[in-house]
Amino acid sequence: GTTNMMVVESIGEVLVRADESEGPEIEGEIKIVLTPDEYATSAASGKIVVLSKITQEYIPVDQKAKALILQNHPDDHAYEDLALREAEKLNIPILIRADEALRRLSDGQTVTMDPEKGTVYKKMSSSSEEDIFGISDPRG
Repeated sequence: GTTNMMVVESIGEVLVRADESEGPEIEGEIKIVLTPDEYATSAASGKIVVLSKITQEYIPVDQKAKALILQNHPDDHAYEDLALREAEKLNIPILIRADEALRRLSDGQTVTMDPEKGTVYKKMSSSSEEDIFGISDPRG
């Protein structure tokens, strides 16, 4: 006979889901930017920056960011196109149409952003899956 096995990967608490995304998974600290001023530019350095819109004025902020999360309306193609071009030019990960990102994420919060899955999540605590579920990973 045969045995079917399913491996369940538990990533943690999903905070935000997005529609379209590009780039590698990345962990970092959140910085919400509502206005593209000098303070926001310096505060965004090395952070995962959350934006509700993007215009040419936001480019200095984007250039300091580790990654971008854009909470935009699905019909808002202008901001989306600009954000995707900037992320590609800067070679940083991006999430587009990140539903409720400005409400669910907060400054200084450490998260993992997975553009391939279109998620932002808070990792599980350092306890292993075996401790939590009472199972061991058969892969090794």
